[in-house]
Amino acid sequence: MPTRWIDQGATDAIVFARVPNRYTAGLVAVAMQEHLTDRTNWQRMLENEVIDADLVARKSALTDTLDADLQQFVATDDTVCSINYPVNRYAEKL
Repeated sequence: MPTRWIDQGATDAIVFARVPNRYTAGLVAVAMQEHLTDRTNWQRMLENEVIDADLVARKSALTDTLDADLQQFVATDDTVCSINYPVNRYAEKL
């Protein structure tokens, strides 16, 4: 997981669900796309504008939006993984 989170430029991440197969992962993803965007504002990342979000609270709220048959796959571990990227200096102009 950390590799995928790093590829996406995450600064903080939490496991939302653990599913048995790709099909079920797709069902969860479709349900989440109504509430979350999969777009990353890369300009903000380069300027080190980090959004401070309560991932545990957000996970709980999103869990309530899932159909009951998908809620069984929501991960019980609410550990938040913080990722720090080594940066000597941020660009003044993008």
